[in-house]
Amino acid sequence: MRAWLLAALMTVAVAGGLNLVVSWVEELDQATPVPDAAAEAELPDQPEPVDAIDDEDLGTPVVINAGWIGGPCVSDAECTFEGGFCLLPVQGYPEGLCTMRCNGSCPDRRGDLFSDTMCVANPQQPTDGICMSRCALHLTPTGCRDGYVCTTTSRHRAPATERLVCMPDLGTPAPETECTARLRDRHLDFGRPDMADAETTLGESRRTCQIDTPILLASPVHGVDYRETGRRLAEHLLVSCEMADAVDRMTQVLARLDIVEVEHVGTYNCRGIAGSSRLSAHATGRALDVKGFERATGEPVNIQRDWNGRSREKREWLRKVVKELKVSGIFRLILTPDSDARHHDHFHLEIR
Repeated sequence: MRAWLLAALMTVAVAGGLNLVVSWVEELDQATPVPDAAAEAELPDQPEPVDAIDDEDLGTPVVINAGWIGGPCVSDAECTFEGGFCLLPVQGYPEGLCTMRCNGSCPDRRGDLFSDTMCVANPQQPTDGICMSRCALHLTPTGCRDGYVCTTTSRHRAPATERLVCMPDLGTPAPETECTARLRDRHLDFGRPDMADAETTLGESRRTCQIDTPILLASPVHGVDYRETGRRLAEHLLVSCEMADAVDRMTQVLARLDIVEVEHVGTYNCRGIAGSSRLSAHATGRALDVKGFERATGEPVNIQRDWNGRSREKREWLRKVVKELKVSGIFRLILTPDSDARHHDHFHLEIR
């Protein structure tokens, strides 16, 4: 195209308009460049906005809690907050750990690369409390920095309150099981937290909650995000290994329905069934409560609003989701707003 245009212009130039034509060509070059296909292929893609730093894109590792509680350090000066000091590797904290003393609570810092914190008993001086980072499940596959493991830990001076906290990894990796091998064969990203059994009171008796092979299943799962209500970013799911297997299979069903995100209200919770003396399936990590979905096209669908809402399309679509999940045979129990009043705003999905 460009060669033909220049040839035509040269013909005009021979007729006596050379200076005018050269000036026009120069203006054309400056105003309307026309790259060929090869040049277009070399044009860099425009960067997309991100919520947090991507270590793969930058070629440098992401530092969680930099200069803050739970972050790495080599001296007290790197813990840039009031009362901060550094626990060193010789004291049993890999790559050092910024902390501060506490009596029952610790401050949190906002930001995509900061985790929540918790006051725990100092392993070296159990009568004193120190602040540690809670598992940042949306930041790393394990929820913790290298050298630390997501561990069930009691709050200092409040032993009944337990949370998953990043503690120095002093043990050996949990042995592979048939179930975890199956998850790895499917190329799922997951961690294996070190969890202690929990207890709850049902009636007049104490019951123990125990997850069989606890798994922190990374989100997204094959392109479908799992985001807990109230959180901006998707996190991992704390479930039993068999439930992680079920979520993986369910995701394949949801993907066929153009679902890209599942909003849920939790998985593991050491409690009983409301109005019953039996433990809930949540107490063993075998259930998931779903609040709504986001589709690749169309508005988000909320179960409480749309199950019996004005939109016929959304009502029918939600029932199609339930039908597809029932046909799949993945769950032994699926409860919807039609089941009882306790499930008016969510689906309860439970495996055997």
